[in-house]
Amino acid sequence: MRASDVGDVGPERLLDHQEGGDRVGAAGVSQAPSGDGGRAVWSAVDGAERPARGRADLRGPRFDAPISSGGYQWHYVDGVSDDADLAVVVIAMVGNPFSPAYWWRHRRGATDPLRYSAMNVAIYGRGTSAFSLYERPITASDRSTTGIGIGRSAMAWRGDDLVIDLEERTTPLGFPIRGRIVVRPEAAPSTVVQLDPSRLHQWWPVAPLCHIEVELTQPSLRFRGHGYHDANAGSVPLEATFSEWSWSRSRAGDSALLTYDVQVRSGLSLGHAYRIGRRGDLDVIDGLEKVDLGRSFWGLRRSARADLGASIGMRRSLEDGPFYSRALVDSTMAGRQVVAMHEHLSGERLTKGWVRYLTRHRMRSE
Repeated sequence: MRASDVGDVGPERLLDHQEGGDRVGAAGVSQAPSGDGGRAVWSAVDGAERPARGRADLRGPRFDAPISSGGYQWHYVDGVSDDADLAVVVIAMVGNPFSPAYWWRHRRGATDPLRYSAMNVAIYGRGTSAFSLYERPITASDRSTTGIGIGRSAMAWRGDDLVIDLEERTTPLGFPIRGRIVVRPEAAPSTVVQLDPSRLHQWWPVAPLCHIEVELTQPSLRFRGHGYHDANAGSVPLEATFSEWSWSRSRAGDSALLTYDVQVRSGLSLGHAYRIGRRGDLDVIDGLEKVDLGRSFWGLRRSARADLGASIGMRRSLEDGPFYSRALVDSTMAGRQVVAMHEHLSGERLTKGWVRYLTRHRMRSE
């Protein structure tokens, strides 16, 4: 099944499987969805508004799209070296969904999401790592259709490249992070995925096939490898809708393999699994099952999708927190052995006061 065959899929056609089920299919794929009321309003038209450049526009949604109070947007980039030994993740967040201050203010009335923005950076080298989550207020002038500036860092399209200039400090210790990351997309599906039946949360795999060049001076880290770029948006807080989610991305030759499993607070489980090729064609991957990854240090019960009967091995744990984990895992998907970037988030944990208290000590704010 291709995305062009799916069209605008409404909530009534979402794949509904019970927790622990072993089937994943198309759920809420649309080529040009629209929103109303307080719903997310990204659409594939956001990319098509720009002049044609002889191939599908790879830029995805606008960086200056409107955000409601309590809502969020993030633009995510990751890169993994060809030997899977080095990795980097950068997320430009507006309406930081993990911010205790944002949560607190929103509970007491409408507040401006731009006041709670961050350029989240995570660096995974050989025997070393660095992390930054420094929350800062920005203004409308810091965002444009094609880019965003947060503090002294920026993420913006320059021609066909997404360029990230970093000048951050680690949190909580304050060591410098400086350098440049260049993402060169190879293909994009121009597809928006509705993550929940109420269409309050959207995921846009903007450029799931990329080359990435990482040139950091502090800490010193240089590599080239395969990259990935997507964007998420929601008009309400994450934890208001989701009790948990699990996401992965991997590269298999000229294809990107993506999975996104969510459980909404009603108990409904929804699965998404796609193969995206160089032409931007999107095919649903069938025949996957949940495989247990074991509990994290903080007791999160993690799982990932793999081919029926396949095993998954933990290659490297990257982040392990009270509500969130990130790892590189060895897996088999669509008959290919892959190294997958995997993330698990517990919305249920995020509602806990003790988790918000600990999160305050992992970040800094102006």
